[in-house]
Amino acid sequence: MNVHYEELTFPEVEHLDRSWPAIIPLGTGPLPDQVPGPDRILFPALPYGFESPLKAASFERVLDSLRAVLAEDGFHNQHLVECPGPLALPVTEVALI
Repeated sequence: MNVHYEELTFPEVEHLDRSWPAIIPLGTGPLPDQVPGPDRILFPALPYGFESPLKAASFERVLDSLRAVLAEDGFHNQHLVECPGPLALPVTEVALI
């Protein structure tokens, strides 16, 4: 079962099974087949690759902060999943993550 985090109310989030994989999609494409499941929590995608002053190191700090907040809330089974779409950076740029 896929649970879409952004569609939940606060009471529903409190009752989520924290052992389920927390999937954080990176990019604008579809989730690849190898994403852990069948029970998983899908967080909103973080698009990247557009022309902007945001460097890979800055994006890495954003991800580190997001992962720390999720861990504080009990989501320790986290998976950053590359979902490249039309805006994707070269893999070497996101390899730091």
